[in-house]
Amino acid sequence: ISTDSNAFYFNPAGPTLSELDLQFEASANQLTNNELSLGQTNFSGSEYVPKQFDLVGIHYKKGRFSFGLGYLVPYWVEVSSTFPPSLKSLKIQETGVNVSYALSDSFAIGVNGKYSQATQIQQPAASAKVEISPTITYWQWGLIYTKKRWAIGYSFSPELLWQRTISTNTLILDVAAPEKQFVGLSYFIKPDKIRLSADIISIKKIQNSVAFETYNTSNFNNDSIKSEDITFPKLGVEFL
Repeated sequence: ISTDSNAFYFNPAGPTLSELDLQFEASANQLTNNELSLGQTNFSGSEYVPKQFDLVGIHYKKGRFSFGLGYLVPYWVEVSSTFPPSLKSLKIQETGVNVSYALSDSFAIGVNGKYSQATQIQQPAASAKVEISPTITYWQWGLIYTKKRWAIGYSFSPELLWQRTISTNTLILDVAAPEKQFVGLSYFIKPDKIRLSADIISIKKIQNSVAFETYNTSNFNNDSIKSEDITFPKLGVEFL
């Protein structure tokens, strides 16, 4: 239910309800996650996530409309191995436009149009670096309804699939992102001072997998992720 440039990731309906006519936002989150095993008998090393999430956005509001431009890195992982020595990375980065419209002072709808690129880099031992970068475009939808003491918001992102095959060296990239639905709720227990909030996030089981398949058909190394449907809450409190 935020009304700032987080709309590029969470809910595209928010910016038109902002009190600001012009706004800019930049944020970065960093996470380091070291693992001794990646689930492969012939591959041991460490997993390093240099940038888990980056977002830059700017919005301009005119009347009931709001327009925005944004850049987003929702996922970036690098995997390095000492035996065998190699480096693999997967980075998803997106640019897009945001349009939101206030149907009334309380109700707004919005859409993000995103151009998304999934870049895989492979650098096995004693081999040249190979990079492939398939792209897709997709839409993300959202709505917000707000009153003086409470608000509710909803957004929907479809399941995504980036696919690319390079036949000359049989390098295959198959990356999938799950369908996601966000429901946001908030309530002021003291008007304009203390607000409680909750997000209910639903992530559908992906039909494909995030997979790396090496440049050599005789030696496939697959790193894949598949999960069940997941629904979980995020809770917060805010003092204004």
